[in-house]
Amino acid sequence: MSTGTVLVVLTKIRPEERAIINALEAIGLNVIISVDGRDLGWLMQGNERAQPQVALLRCLSQSKNVEVSRMLKACGIHTINSNEAISICCSKIAQALIFRQNDIPAPASWIAFCSEEIERYGEQFGFNFVLKPSSSSWGRGVTLIRSRESLEAWLSAWETHDAMFKHFPILIQEFVDKPGYDLRVVVVDGEPLVAFRRETDHWKTNTHLGASVVPCEITEAMRALTVNVVEAIGPGIYGLDLFEQRNSPDLLVCEVNQNPEFARSSQIHGVDIASAIAAYAAREVARFKPDFWETKPVQASAVAV
Repeated sequence: MSTGTVLVVLTKIRPEERAIINALEAIGLNVIISVDGRDLGWLMQGNERAQPQVALLRCLSQSKNVEVSRMLKACGIHTINSNEAISICCSKIAQALIFRQNDIPAPASWIAFCSEEIERYGEQFGFNFVLKPSSSSWGRGVTLIRSRESLEAWLSAWETHDAMFKHFPILIQEFVDKPGYDLRVVVVDGEPLVAFRRETDHWKTNTHLGASVVPCEITEAMRALTVNVVEAIGPGIYGLDLFEQRNSPDLLVCEVNQNPEFARSSQIHGVDIASAIAAYAAREVARFKPDFWETKPVQASAVAV
């Protein structure tokens, strides 16, 4: 049995969070639950009512995970998935740059700082590309552009909610011709735990949009890409999305999710991801102790953006 306390910051208790909490408690760890970090004032004030060794962030909002992880870091609380890793995973643009800097194979990407740059890209490379808001999840806002007319429609819709284009830059990504599926590899503590195909007739392969889960072997190529990604952004818990290509044997890394869902897929592949996460948390608890109480209460400037 393990000893120690894990702070779990979440938006709501979904089947994933319930499974993780049950697994943590099953191995003897105490669990403190915080809803989106709104009730963590006691940490800022140096209250010793509890001393979590590590924190696990499962907020639905990506920006909330970044904000809370930054605050916890300032408080001396180690987070599983560092603030830096969460920040990278919550930005598709940052991911594209990290992949490029670390020679990680990924779809060719460009950053557009204005709508005219998207038009120029289409004129130069053709209208067959994907537009991705820098921060989004579950495929929201990800749009396939097949023609100049579809780009005009996208721009018109975008202007209705962002007339000043304040949410630019956005990512332009080459459209990858996949064989009817992509690959999801769940990574815990640097190790690929399980891999499965997300099969669908649609070009988007999110399971919540209807893609089917089909377990598959963890190949050496998947393991190699996992090593490359973890070396680039640090150890943690990730959902690694990979593309197979019809015209090439090489895998591409599409995205890295810092808060992967697994409840539905686990029912099919049968791998106990929650227990693996709990075991990882127990190892981290043994490695870290909070240093907040050995220092002074955190000043507001320490966590300012």
